[in-house]
Amino acid sequence: MQFLRDHRVQLRLGIQGLLLTVITPLIICSIAG
Repeated sequence: MQFLRDHRVQLRLGIQGLLLTVITPLIICSIAG
């Protein structure tokens, strides 16, 4: 069960990182534009 929990946390962190990677440039572009 511990492995499952760690995997879920890792997955969530990965998704958050992906969202940051996608959204940050959009925010910068909208501010700069």
